[in-house]
Amino acid sequence: MATISSDKLLSFLRKHKFQELGSGLYSDVFAPAGSDRVIKVCRSCDDWPKYIFWATKMGYAGTIAPKVHSFHFIEKDHRSFYAASMERLYPLTEEARDLRKQALFRLYSGTRSPEALKIKAFIEELQTQFPMADDLHDGNWMCRQDGSLVITDPLRASSSSKDDLPKRLRTRDIAMLRNAQFANQRAYANRA
Repeated sequence: MATISSDKLLSFLRKHKFQELGSGLYSDVFAPAGSDRVIKVCRSCDDWPKYIFWATKMGYAGTIAPKVHSFHFIEKDHRSFYAASMERLYPLTEEARDLRKQALFRLYSGTRSPEALKIKAFIEELQTQFPMADDLHDGNWMCRQDGSLVITDPLRASSSSKDDLPKRLRTRDIAMLRNAQFANQRAYANRA
């Protein structure tokens, strides 16, 4: 994969009938028919990997943050991009949209809902780690099939260094990152 460009990868996915699920300013998301996983291809690197690595290490992957199965950072001809295999997420249902609005409303109204407090704790922890974590518009929230909310990409794009990020993470590497989360999982369950 080290010799492929983002354009070639996107062309390959389209040619092989991967369903294009969405496209944003930096990324495109594809899935094979019937799959519970997607491939996210970022044409120009942003800070999403930093969010994902942090969320996985802290025990949030698979809860309020997406679960990533593998990640590849590719550089070719002084251009860089990444591709990630991750869990399939869905647009917010009306119920999930209402739940998101209620949770955010509760954050600012002072209501002591356990769900709202968990979201508040997550956002506060996220913003402590990443001061630019304020990109929480509707498009950066999705849900799982069970309706649980997921914050997909709360970081604004920056020109921060990517040197501290791994160039490639396979499933076993992600599993090792997740092992670091077990110490944090009990703390997550008890946040409220």
